[in-house]
Amino acid sequence: MAGWATTAGTEKILGGYYASDKWAMDKFPVKKIDFTTYNFIFQAFLKAREDGTLILVPGHYPCTSLVKLAHQNGAMVIISLGGGNYKLFPQICANPETFKRLVNNIAGFVEQNDYDGVDLDWEGAITPEQGKLWDNLVRELRLKMDQIGKAKKQKMYVFTALPCGNWFTGKLDPETLRTQLDFINLMAYDQGSQIAGYHAALEPAADDPRQVGFAKTLKYLTEELKIPREKICIGLPFYAYAYENCQRYEKVPQDDKVKKATALGWAEIVPLVKDWKREYDPVTRAARFTSPDGKTVIPADDPQSIADKTAWAKASGYSGVFCWAIHHDAMPDGSAPLTRAMRQAWR
Repeated sequence: MAGWATTAGTEKILGGYYASDKWAMDKFPVKKIDFTTYNFIFQAFLKAREDGTLILVPGHYPCTSLVKLAHQNGAMVIISLGGGNYKLFPQICANPETFKRLVNNIAGFVEQNDYDGVDLDWEGAITPEQGKLWDNLVRELRLKMDQIGKAKKQKMYVFTALPCGNWFTGKLDPETLRTQLDFINLMAYDQGSQIAGYHAALEPAADDPRQVGFAKTLKYLTEELKIPREKICIGLPFYAYAYENCQRYEKVPQDDKVKKATALGWAEIVPLVKDWKREYDPVTRAARFTSPDGKTVIPADDPQSIADKTAWAKASGYSGVFCWAIHHDAMPDGSAPLTRAMRQAWR
């Protein structure tokens, strides 16, 4: 797998988001990354202040050890910008001065620290006006990456992470999506995480009143926006939600002391569900774990789910798959069952 990006005509992606704040790197240091699987690492997340200057933390942003080890193993490191909790992109990009500073600082960060490109994670609600700011940012990042690539005589990448549904993508310029990006990372998860149902369905379950599934978004991207499948990577969640004392598809109340939705990584789920009932839905590709007392349910991606979705993505002609996030799969014995399932299914 390693080195695919440098092999002409065979550019396929097995990617992983690597959280590199201190708490995450203490739990899962760079040396534990499985480069026999991952050929693209998305380092998450580099952020900027309101004035467009970057928040740098030596050893983390930039993470020279990650870049060095990845390149030694033939893998690419893409710096991911923003993230789910970051809200300053609209403000920074609306001001020409701070916008220019942001773009120049990102380009300087990439070039000086030998990264292989950028991944724009502009998330949350977006207006049509903000969609135009998104377009401008992507186009400027494309220009900067191409300039760096020309100077270095190498390919430089521009990715973006997009949520499911046209509520976000529908505000963007389809031409920008088609021509300015190397790849789109479709975040095929968190489809109603506060609803007591599976959050990463490929096709909707028959009894799901929401009828959510990421195949619908893929159809929108490829058929309506005319984005080639070869530009789209499918997101795989290495985490799930445990629902306590909730009816199926019930909206979980905020701050309720009895009804709860708790996010858990796969390494946390495995010991918890050891003696629980397991069911598998081949339509959604979900494993459903139910506690012996029936009060807690965890609809999750287990190794079978990950293998099924990965095989489906490959057979359907998509460019690859990626996970959020690598550290969620780190078992105490050093194994990584979801990573292994991804690798074996693609091969």
